[in-house]
Amino acid sequence: MSFYGDLGDAAYADKPKLSDFKRGVGTELRMEMSSFYLFPTMVFLNASYGFDKVTLNIRGTDFTYGQEWRFYGGVLFSFDF
Repeated sequence: MSFYGDLGDAAYADKPKLSDFKRGVGTELRMEMSSFYLFPTMVFLNASYGFDKVTLNIRGTDFTYGQEWRFYGGVLFSFDF
């Protein structure tokens, strides 16, 4: 299990300002196992929360993100060389 915090912004032509940075926190639970006795496999569940509200206009439609919990899950395969 891990906990994390994020702070950052996309850099454009202007110099980034600290007041424009977005903030978030989250936690992840990851379980490692083997599939078919051979393939290293990891299953994860992630929950993250963004503190800042952001509105994006894409092709005339507004999308608002932030100040909400978002949940993710997945399966990863790891092969070391």
